[in-house]
Amino acid sequence: MRSCTLAFLALLAAGSAHAVTLVPMTLDDIVRGADVALYGRVARVEGRWTADRRRIESLVTLDVVETLKGAARERLRFALPGGQAGDRVQVIPGAPALREGDLVVVFLASEGPALPRPVGWTQGVLPVTPDVRTGAPLVSAPLRGEPGSRVTRGSAARAPVTVAALTALVRAIDGDAR
Repeated sequence: MRSCTLAFLALLAAGSAHAVTLVPMTLDDIVRGADVALYGRVARVEGRWTADRRRIESLVTLDVVETLKGAARERLRFALPGGQAGDRVQVIPGAPALREGDLVVVFLASEGPALPRPVGWTQGVLPVTPDVRTGAPLVSAPLRGEPGSRVTRGSAARAPVTVAALTALVRAIDGDAR
């Protein structure tokens, strides 16, 4: 019995578990929460320990193909939770994981001097894939409309859109916010 108690205490002392609950965001929420929205190719992913050496984060360098919102730029660095630093890997369930060469649309927000981070965790990182028929870049954009509205499986509102169509939507939403 004593060994079971010691094992339980050791397990508690080893660290605590943290949970993340994401509130679904509409495209309007994501656009309004972002300082910048970019379509680009991941040029580099570099893992590093945070200053307190308690967590690993990935620094992502994005070669910008097109700016959807914010100031135009050729390249931008942003941070994601988790990654690999040396021989240590930290996996954060639900956090976006990017690799060099990935095409993405990212919606980023800054807080103080830190590197920008995606709006809404994974909701602000949209993978881009080519249309199998036309080769046009497609993205599964978040839904438009009121939070909590009914989502119907197979609805046309859930169909992937071209990056060009998403760009037009983002600019329209951003124009409405001004």
